[in-house]
Amino acid sequence: MAAGERLLLVRNLSAFLFTYQAPQGIRILQWTSGGLDDKGGRIDLSRPRGR
Repeated sequence: MAAGERLLLVRNLSAFLFTYQAPQGIRILQWTSGGLDDKGGRIDLSRPRGR
């Protein structure tokens, strides 16, 4: 990700895109395992090898 770039994580990408208009200029990714809570925490972003 570039400095200042925004990322939106959604649980179900199809449902999100059906319900909401995708914000322009924001990357939207779906995650399929684990969960987030309201207590705060850490999200580690990584890229596939070879990129």
